Amino acid sequence: MLILDPEGLFNGDRLRRCSDTAQFHWPRLFLASDGFARLEINYARIIGRAYSTFHQVPSQSDLESYFQEYAKNFLLFIYQANGQLWGQWDARPDLMPRYKTAQDRRSPIPPEPDFSEWRKRYRRESEAFPKFHRNVSEEFPRVVVGVGVVAGVEKTR
Repeated sequence: MLILDPEGLFNGDRLRRCSDTAQFHWPRLFLASDGFARLEINYARIIGRAYSTFHQVPSQSDLESYFQEYAKNFLLFIYQANGQLWGQWDARPDLMPRYKTAQDRRSPIPPEPDFSEWRKRYRRESEAFPKFHRNVSEEFPRVVVGVGVVAGVEKTR
């Protein structure tokens, strides 16, 4: 089973470039992937795995638009193998399971040199993309509420 990196989920530059809706769906789609972080882009299979408990599942066009966002933002490399569309997430190896299943091993490897070039292109383009750093404490009101303090005024007993 793949592991989500909280730092990437909450602070990742690539994911933050995606729409809010695509960001909400990313964990389910990522975790629906196999042990190599590969996902067959097949609507029925994805819905059956990632959304089996949902009362209202995303439409096929919704999923396609999320995948386009992930690809545009270098989260997902999309390729074709054996007449089927696949996606390879750009995931760190330490977030993947150590032992792969037989089913994992049957998933097609992304084509080279295309996959390596895609990863290099992200590295080149990410150098020009400004990093997102904001001081959250500056956005909160300057009112402190705690033991013995209400709205910045000390309580007397």
